[in-house]
Amino acid sequence: MDGFVPVLLIIIISLTAVLHFLRKDHRWKAQWHDLAKVHGLVVKPGSWGTPGTAEGIYRGRSLSYKTYSHGKTNYNASAYALSAKQNWYTQITLSIKNHPGRGITLWKKGLTDRAIKQLGDQIGDEQFDQQFFVHASPKRFLNSMLDSSTLRKKILQAHLPRGTTLSIKGNQLTFEMKDREMEITGVISLFDLLCDVAEAVEEVE
Repeated sequence: MDGFVPVLLIIIISLTAVLHFLRKDHRWKAQWHDLAKVHGLVVKPGSWGTPGTAEGIYRGRSLSYKTYSHGKTNYNASAYALSAKQNWYTQITLSIKNHPGRGITLWKKGLTDRAIKQLGDQIGDEQFDQQFFVHASPKRFLNSMLDSSTLRKKILQAHLPRGTTLSIKGNQLTFEMKDREMEITGVISLFDLLCDVAEAVEEVE
């Protein structure tokens, strides 16, 4: 009997953690399905813990969205949760109209990276240059595309996590972030930000 109580307690804690995880996962998937329905996107169901992908037309552009994970999902008894060693990623791709030979990559710096100024191109906006490594081809394309202080401000205010990349190659814009946005308003904000970037690219002659 003495050993039965701890075992029962572990079972109860484990079930509580699983139910909590399933409720969060169900809420996340339900929100995404609602968003897809409103904007006419097609959702492809994902595997355990991820809503899968969504594809369709957003603001007149072909868009693809997916979240995925690397690592192992473990049970953490002290936190009453399923997680610990699982890293989530978000990838969004958009179609754009771009000229041949033009490309750009933005990479969000971390605190330890901000002292490294010799890497990447500079645009002359101190706050932006401190937070992003930028490489563009040709270089004149960089200043033309990011000429708008409004666009730079939108990118800064998105508070993207370290290591986030935004790249433009050919007729595709690719955004990758080490995280997943849990609120639908955040997902919409990312879509709109990337559409604004795409429009800035297309305005450059």
